[in-house]
Amino acid sequence: MTRGILSAFGLAFYTIQPIELLKRWGSTIVVGWGMIVGGLVFSFVHPPWQFEGEWYFSTNFAFLFIVLCGTVLSFYSYLESLKYLSASETSLLACAEPLSAAFTAVVFLGVSFGWIDWVGTLLILCTIFILSKKKATPS
Repeated sequence: MTRGILSAFGLAFYTIQPIELLKRWGSTIVVGWGMIVGGLVFSFVHPPWQFEGEWYFSTNFAFLFIVLCGTVLSFYSYLESLKYLSASETSLLACAEPLSAAFTAVVFLGVSFGWIDWVGTLLILCTIFILSKKKATPS
């Protein structure tokens, strides 16, 4: 539960915090520096030079795909969307990310989808629906 709450605060923070930076510098610069600083800081937590396992030629392509498409491109797109959508709309759309990840895992990786997963899907959809309802203005 603690991780979920920290994740919610993290999403709120990185949705609202860079708005002024994005206005001044643009998404490319903000994402680039964010990735560099984050990578350097995380290097102290898990040093990349202390690698355990085997590295094959095809691993390079998989690693580059994850880094470029799964991290850089997706975060760039998220920050770029803040130009066109409000922070609340953008974070609301981000709520659908766990559903797309689950769908991808079921379709492409053959992961089984149990009843508790359906309950989680229903809860995510209910949350999106509740958050998307506009409050009625008093007359």
